[in-house]
Amino acid sequence: MSEKTSTLEIERFLEQYLEADEKIRGEKDYIASLRSIVENTTTHLSFTAGRNPSKTNDKFENTMIDIVEEELKLSVRLNELAVIQANVLSLIRKVPDAKMQKLLYCKYVEGMKMSEIAEELDISRPGAYILFEKALKAAEHIFRS
Repeated sequence: MSEKTSTLEIERFLEQYLEADEKIRGEKDYIASLRSIVENTTTHLSFTAGRNPSKTNDKFENTMIDIVEEELKLSVRLNELAVIQANVLSLIRKVPDAKMQKLLYCKYVEGMKMSEIAEELDISRPGAYILFEKALKAAEHIFRS
């Protein structure tokens, strides 16, 4: 395996944190939209209580069952995403140099640009890129062991 391939592999692993974060937000938004449907259905039920309540109740009951099932699926998915994030954080924390840890955290957890990271670490931009390459190699070594 070439050095470039292994560097790309560790970067891909680290990039999972922000991807998981984005998916978590999307899943939570979806849950909120499902709950909104329930609230709207509940409001609708109160206005239509006198008109064929049996049919309305069946529709409401089916919607509630669908929502509960979706929330259970989403809960499992959220747990899976949280595990991915925990694995990325664990790897970053194992990097032996604090500055390298901070750089990896800023880039892969906070989503900062290299220029912002250089400023945060009080180093030059070229210095940040050099430190970044060293940090990736350190993370890769830990990842492989």
